[in-house]
Amino acid sequence: EIRTPLNGIVGFGELIARHDLEQSKKDEYLDILNASCNRLVNTITNYMDMSQLSSGIMRVHNKMFDVNFIVYEMSFKYKELCKRKNIEFETILPDDLKSFGTYSDPVLLQKVFMHLIDNAIKFTKKGKISIGYKIKNEFIEFYITDTGYGIGEEYYEIIFEKFRQITTENRRVIAGSGLGLTISKEIAKLLEGNIWVESELNVGSTFFITVPLRTIEDFEMKSKNISSKNIKKPNILLVEDDYTNMLYMNNVIKENFLATIYEATNGKEAIEVVKLHPELDIILMDLKMPVMDGYEATRIIKTIRNKIPVIAVSAY
Repeated sequence: EIRTPLNGIVGFGELIARHDLEQSKKDEYLDILNASCNRLVNTITNYMDMSQLSSGIMRVHNKMFDVNFIVYEMSFKYKELCKRKNIEFETILPDDLKSFGTYSDPVLLQKVFMHLIDNAIKFTKKGKISIGYKIKNEFIEFYITDTGYGIGEEYYEIIFEKFRQITTENRRVIAGSGLGLTISKEIAKLLEGNIWVESELNVGSTFFITVPLRTIEDFEMKSKNISSKNIKKPNILLVEDDYTNMLYMNNVIKENFLATIYEATNGKEAIEVVKLHPELDIILMDLKMPVMDGYEATRIIKTIRNKIPVIAVSAY
């Protein structure tokens, strides 16, 4: 699982470097290289998570969060990917429930959702994937349903064991570390919940995960009315002299936040941007730059706006 994507990264990286390569081929190879990178990152992340869970050092950070909002976040994350694969992605919320909060760890819960949805996408050639939840007694029961190959009842428990890789109807093993469902099960335990599967071969599968329902009386999350028009967009200044690093940070921010981004390629330019834009909320500052480095620029910026956060970004 590590060697295969590495081969793809190295091999297609060398092909892309060829000067005589047609643009269409270059784009195709870039997609493959990107997929190999993502696969490698996911594999390493899974091994790190499994290591933390096995050694008991993964921590739960409970907080109040809006239940509907984290379900919608999964829709935002996966809808476009499913569309490209000709799979419908559906979000199902209880009709009789307004948005409400519960006390748990939303980050760990979403990690489970991602493992289950990733699996659903792998095993669904066409049809639909759905995510939703119901309130059952004192638990929230989330479910993720697909119209994929399905799982034989004899495998209901086995698939949650370490390094178990599910096969398709033609016995082909689907790529993956075989840790996603194991990690999901261990996280469910950490959250004082449970996880299980119900499935029918050639019809599809539904994975359920429960977490305790812990609400505050009359608690109403501000995020129930959340929308792009009432969120204040942060104004971020990126100070970076390396074009590749600047491009990367720009894309990461745009993919994860609604933000207005300003750019500067050295400390002197950064100072001018700060003077021109009092609306700036935060600065990401490279330390090693020509003309004026990040250290000196930060000292001067603090004399202009002493409360603006400046975060050092360095390769060292």
